[in-house]
Amino acid sequence: MADAVNGEFVVVGDSDGFGDLNRALHTIILVRARVDSDTHAYIARRISEGKTPREARRCLKRALSRQLFKLLERDPDPLQATA
Repeated sequence: MADAVNGEFVVVGDSDGFGDLNRALHTIILVRARVDSDTHAYIARRISEGKTPREARRCLKRALSRQLFKLLERDPDPLQATA
């Protein structure tokens, strides 16, 4: 749908966009922070750099998103390869 003011395309519907994806990433980083020593060290390092725990989790979420995107770029449909 085009915006009446400037003619740009806008997404109509869910106000936070990819809420389900964001929630999944959030859950993954919470679990990893508890059980994975490297993830725990990453968060501690970000906090020692002056970031708040919330900002540190946000950085971790971005890093995880980049990792997952690279995996999807390499094999866009991993279920097809095994079927």
